[in-house]
Amino acid sequence: MSKRKRVMLLIGAMAVAVCAAAFGPAGLLAAIPFMIGSVEPTAGEGEPEGTEPADGEEDALAILNDMRGKLDASLARCDELEAKIVGLQEQMQAADQAGAEESAKAMSELNKKLDEATRDAVKQYQQLLNAKASFGTGLPTGAAADKLQSPGEAFTNSKEYKALVERKAGAAEYNGLQVAVPGGLKSWHARLRRMGRKAEYSGIDTASAAAFSAQYSYRWGDLVSAPDLMVSLRDLLNTITVESDLIEWIEETNYHELRTELTAASAPGDLTLAVSNANGFYPGQEITIEEGSNSQTAEVDSVAVGDDGDAGVVTLTAGITGTHTYAIGAEVHSDTFTFTADTNLKPSAKLTYVQRTCSVGTLATTIPLPKRYLQDYPVLRDRIDNRLMYGLMRSETQQILYGSGTGTDLLGLMINPSVLSYLWSSGDAGDTMADAILEGKTLAALGGYLPNAILINPTDLTSIRKLKGSDGHYLVGSAFEDGEVPTLWGVPVVENTAIAQGEALIGDFKRGATLWDREEAMVSIATQHEDHFTRNMVDLLGEERVCFSTELPEAFVKITFDSAPGGSSS
Repeated sequence: MSKRKRVMLLIGAMAVAVCAAAFGPAGLLAAIPFMIGSVEPTAGEGEPEGTEPADGEEDALAILNDMRGKLDASLARCDELEAKIVGLQEQMQAADQAGAEESAKAMSELNKKLDEATRDAVKQYQQLLNAKASFGTGLPTGAAADKLQSPGEAFTNSKEYKALVERKAGAAEYNGLQVAVPGGLKSWHARLRRMGRKAEYSGIDTASAAAFSAQYSYRWGDLVSAPDLMVSLRDLLNTITVESDLIEWIEETNYHELRTELTAASAPGDLTLAVSNANGFYPGQEITIEEGSNSQTAEVDSVAVGDDGDAGVVTLTAGITGTHTYAIGAEVHSDTFTFTADTNLKPSAKLTYVQRTCSVGTLATTIPLPKRYLQDYPVLRDRIDNRLMYGLMRSETQQILYGSGTGTDLLGLMINPSVLSYLWSSGDAGDTMADAILEGKTLAALGGYLPNAILINPTDLTSIRKLKGSDGHYLVGSAFEDGEVPTLWGVPVVENTAIAQGEALIGDFKRGATLWDREEAMVSIATQHEDHFTRNMVDLLGEERVCFSTELPEAFVKITFDSAPGGSSS
C-alpha cells in the first residue's frame, strides 16, 4: 500500500474510531454529521413547546457541545491534510514524467512534504484522542463542573477564593472563608476513578493560581499525598440529606415469614404441636420452636387444620428433644410457608419493630498550612483533597464501623448488638477464613438478605489470597489480576484499613443502613490560631454534620477470625 493510501486510511478512521470509543454505538451515529458537514440542531427541535430540559440534560449538552467543537476543529484540519496529500500525489505523478535528475530532486522534496503531512495527520489523530479523553476525564464548565469537582477544586474554584487571590488579598482577609463541598464526601476518590482521573497529581504546570479554568498538575518536594482509602464506606450505604438535628427511624429485627403460637404445652418426646394457626405449614418444612433462651429446630411430617380454618395440629418427623417443656404461648416460626385454602385464616409473619433515634453530630478536623499556600492553587487543592477530606472520610468510616453510640458517637455496625455475628472457631474442622466469610453470607441469606459487599482488612485479605492447594496453586485469584473489583463467593470485596485486622463485615449495605447528611462537608480557613500569626501559618478546617441508622441490623454479619477450627490454617 502506498504512503498516501496509508495516510488517507488513517485520516478516514480517525473520527469513527474516536467517536466510537468516546460514545459507543451512539457515537458512530453522532460522528456522521461531523464527517459530512456541520449540522446544527434547531433549538427545541423534537421537544414540546415550553418544555424545560430535564435535570442534568444541560450539563450533558454542555459536555457534548464542547466535545463536538474539538472534533469539528480536528476533522476540519484532517480535511485540509487530505487535500494536501492528494495535491502532493499529483505533483509526484508529474515529477515521474520529468527527467531523471529533476525527478529525483522533485521526488525527494515531495517525500519530505509528504512526511510532514503524515506527522501532522498523526498529530491531529492525537488531538482527537485528547478530545475523547477530555470528554471522559476533563472538567467541564458550568453546572457540570460543580458536579464533577473534587473538594479541593470546589474550594479553589469558588468565587470567594478567586476574588481574594485575584486581588492579592492579605492572609487576614482569608480568615473565616467557608465553602461548601458539592456532594459532600460522596467518595470523590471513586468519582475520579470513574472519570478516569487519579486522585493524586503528576506532571508539571507552571500556570499561575489566577488561571482558574485550567486543570493543574503540580509536583513539589516538601509535601506527600495521602494513601488512597480505596473505597469509602459511604459509597456502599444509602445516603439521605435531611434538615433536622434529630433523626427517628424504625429498627426491624427477628423477621420470619411464618409465625404462630402453641395452644397446648409440648414436652420432650412429643411428636405433635397444637398451634393457633396451622395454615402455611407443609410436610418437609423446617420450623423452629422457641421460648426464651430455649429453642430447637424440627421437620414437619404432616399438618391438620381444624374445622374453623385456623387452629390445628402440626406433626413432626421426630419428637421434641432436650429437657425443656414448651408452654402455651411458645413461638413456632419458619422462613417459608405454603398456600392457604379459601376461607381459612391466612398465616402471619414475625417482625419486631423498635423506634430508634440519633442526634446529628459534628465531625471535624484541621490541618496547618504555610500561609504562602493560600496563593498557590495546586498545593491548596491537594491539601484539601489528599489530607483534609481524606482525614474526614477516614474518621467518618471509623465511626460508621466502631462508633460507641454514646454521646455524639454514631452506633457503629461492628458495635451494634443487633448485628449478627459468626466466629471462625465455631466452624467445621479444616474451615479457612474464606469459609468463615461463606458462613456469614449464609447467615445473612437465611434472613432474606443478599449481601452486596464484604469489608475486610488488607492483612486478612492477603491471608485469604495466599491460600494454596496441595500442588501450590492459588485457590483465590492469582498473583496477576486485571484490576477489576475482586469477589469472594460472588460478593464484591472491599479492603479497607478502617476495619480492624481479625474482623470482617458482610451484608446488604444499601438496604440495611442509612447515612444522614445534615450538613455536607465544608472547608474553612482560619488565619488567627495560637501562634500561627508569628509563624506565617494558617489552619484549614473540614467538617460535616451527620448521623447514622441501621434499620435492618440482621442484614449484616460481623465475622471474627478468632482462631482456626480444629487447627486449620487461614
